[in-house]
Amino acid sequence: MQGRLAALAFHAKALGCEDTTRDFRVRKMLEGWARAGGREADARFPLTPEILARMGKQWAQICRDNYETSLLRAASLVAFFGAFRISELVAAGKRDASRLALQWVDFHQRQGKVVFLVRRSKTDQRARGQRVELGTCTREDVCPVRAMVEYVALRGEGDGPLFRHADGGPLTKFQFWSLTQRALEKLGLEGMKFGTHSFRIGVASTAAALGYGPREIQSLGWWASASFKTYVRPLPHC
Repeated sequence: MQGRLAALAFHAKALGCEDTTRDFRVRKMLEGWARAGGREADARFPLTPEILARMGKQWAQICRDNYETSLLRAASLVAFFGAFRISELVAAGKRDASRLALQWVDFHQRQGKVVFLVRRSKTDQRARGQRVELGTCTREDVCPVRAMVEYVALRGEGDGPLFRHADGGPLTKFQFWSLTQRALEKLGLEGMKFGTHSFRIGVASTAAALGYGPREIQSLGWWASASFKTYVRPLPHC
């Protein structure tokens, strides 16, 4: 609910309208509703760099060849460190022609960094665009730059979805998450509640655990409001 209220407040301000979410009557009504019905806790666990490193060792066993292994490693690390929503990263389906997922033209490499242009997102309905820049990581096994360099060397240049299979077909949301679940199962973590948002939850929670301040965390996940606070959770010990 807090996330939805933050989104409503953001859109009201963007349109130059009054922010009714701060109205005393609205707040009291919501408080009463919460007391009467209770609040269902979001139990999704955050992914962490350590879990991603362990998952990285599973891709070769799950994927059919080196290309697919490189594809999944790159997509998962970019999803985490870029705090991407999966719908912004990979195609919704095999026939998705919306180009909402990252395309080849949205990707650039320069001076040890990888840069992505998100042309439109959930909080950017006017399509102003958001640039996401990732640098190298001290841990090579979870470095998104290294993973992307290795993947692009196999993919080659060419228009179309940035994350695609060797035959040119897009990596879809269903495929990406299904394979991620298989990797988590192989690690014995199938009993924990992970979801596609666990990447964004993970980067916010990891940053908070490392001592990042609210503004820094908000910038990491390009959150436009204080809704990022609902993403900060204790890191799982696994």
